[in-house]
Amino acid sequence: MRPTRPKLLAYGIATAGAAGIAIGLAVALPGGSASTPIGFPVVPSGGAVATATATLRAELESQHLHLVQLACVKNGRSYEHHPIVRCSADFGDPHVQAYCTVVIGDRLVTNYDNAAIACRPDWSGWHVIQFSSAPHT
Repeated sequence: MRPTRPKLLAYGIATAGAAGIAIGLAVALPGGSASTPIGFPVVPSGGAVATATATLRAELESQHLHLVQLACVKNGRSYEHHPIVRCSADFGDPHVQAYCTVVIGDRLVTNYDNAAIACRPDWSGWHVIQFSSAPHT
């Protein structure tokens, strides 16, 4: 005997509801994707710049990257009321890779962990020198 439309509809709603609950539990319970924290555990080192430098260095070295030099400066921006520290990482390549970092709780989160952290180019940490166009006499 063929099921009636109301039974098929009820079966579809029940199946969709069960699937929704299963997905919700997988995300909310330990082991689900929501329980995996993003970022790297903070290496406390004093101020924001020193902490960002030490923690990012530890994170990059834990990924077995060959870091030649790392320079970090505050850039005056913030993400969700947390100051952003911009770091320039030199891996020995012809270019320097930028990382914008934020300490949230006990984790250092970069713009690669969370794309919402803005990391556009800026001149933080640079001193601008202005030259006069008047000739010296």
